[in-house]
Amino acid sequence: MVMDRCQDLRTGAPGQTTQAITSYALQSEGHAIDAITLDFDYVAGYFINETKSAKELPTVELLLLHAGNLSTIKSLWMSEPLDGASYDNFSGKYAHGQARLSGLDLPVPGCARLALRFHNNKHNLQISMEFNGHPNLAVRWASGSAASQHAAGAESCAVAPSSDVCHPYVAGVASCADMSGKAPVSDTRQPYNGRASEPWRSYSGMLYSGQLDEQTVKDIVQYNQQHEKLSHLGVWGGVGGFRNQLMSFTEQGHGYGLLQFNLVDEFLLQLYAEMAHDCTRGSWTCFESRGIPNFTPAGGYTEASQAVVPLHLRWAMVWEDPHSHALSLLRAAPRSWLAESEAVSIANAPTTHGRVSFNASATEAGVTVHAKLVPHAAACIHSKVACSAPMTIQLRRPEAAGKISAVSIDGKRCTACWSDELVTLGAVSATGVTAEVMYSKGDVRIKTDDGAAPKPHVVIAIGGKRLSCHLSLSNC
Repeated sequence: MVMDRCQDLRTGAPGQTTQAITSYALQSEGHAIDAITLDFDYVAGYFINETKSAKELPTVELLLLHAGNLSTIKSLWMSEPLDGASYDNFSGKYAHGQARLSGLDLPVPGCARLALRFHNNKHNLQISMEFNGHPNLAVRWASGSAASQHAAGAESCAVAPSSDVCHPYVAGVASCADMSGKAPVSDTRQPYNGRASEPWRSYSGMLYSGQLDEQTVKDIVQYNQQHEKLSHLGVWGGVGGFRNQLMSFTEQGHGYGLLQFNLVDEFLLQLYAEMAHDCTRGSWTCFESRGIPNFTPAGGYTEASQAVVPLHLRWAMVWEDPHSHALSLLRAAPRSWLAESEAVSIANAPTTHGRVSFNASATEAGVTVHAKLVPHAAACIHSKVACSAPMTIQLRRPEAAGKISAVSIDGKRCTACWSDELVTLGAVSATGVTAEVMYSKGDVRIKTDDGAAPKPHVVIAIGGKRLSCHLSLSNC
């Protein structure tokens, strides 16, 4: 098993303890580990030539971790203090480190991962990811009678991920389990500890980055939902000894991650809980935090909290993927907004491609949507692609409206341009695209003409003067 190769791995700053975890889990199938070999090349930084004590030098530790929550199963090996090559006086040659472990007869509890933990002490390390293909980490399984002794506890790595996975969220702490006795998020019954009581802050930042994979986001969301002191009505909290408190001012990141992976129900619950319990009616001026029930004193005014409702509403109506920049209309519109006689209108929503406008009106027969993209002034000069944008529309309607049965794009019937409630409009430009979506009960028409729009249920003019919202909780 060889770690993924990339640029040199820097182990952080002096005083830090960091770790690198293998990408792939070990599946024991009842076997025990007999031997492990490790090779790596390194240079040590921060003037190791001036170090007077071996205790100040960096070391590398080899660990076996649970694959799910990354808690430590066993420490397998600790290197000697590493000072074989200096970063500050680099000669062009890395020093070599190695471990040779045999006769281990080490049982593996189903799925596990190997990890290198770097104890920087007063220095740090730079591990080569290219030189001679290092680091190289190899495992040899036991066979025969040794394997059968551990078969009873075997499980498959192919099973569904744990529904109670805690991803680390405190800088310098490798896993939630490593915080035992210090009020870890995995045990909110422990005494209050400031470093461990604010998972909402770290997790919201992680989700707002748009860089987490879908499974990690779902693990984080599900973990918070299953712990009553961490999530209240879909809003994250936990400050001050894990009080029942909504932490409003960081919830933009939480909502962004939910919508990135189409967790619409969780997104709407979070938004409406914020509006109902943390904001003033109509103006949606929100506290920094608010207790549930209200005996917990509310936090004061903070600018960040005022962005929660506008950003959530904008993302629900016009969403831009952080990687592909594809546009999704009505991605998280409450179902009641496309019920009969209701309408939604967006004007001049800014995107990477240009400004998007559309209106959607519902009748007994279905929904009519007028949509267009006005590209930026210079967008078409250098690239024809920039003149248009890939666009989909999510037609979330009440159940009574029926289901989509057929779709036509520019008058041509297509079978591959829709699935469930999602219709792919293709590359939409200022000239637009016309689509007709037929329902088993009534029909939905999508086109780009400039016909008069009915009275809107929600009107937003981004960059203009109009901003009015009537938000219904029914049939979300």
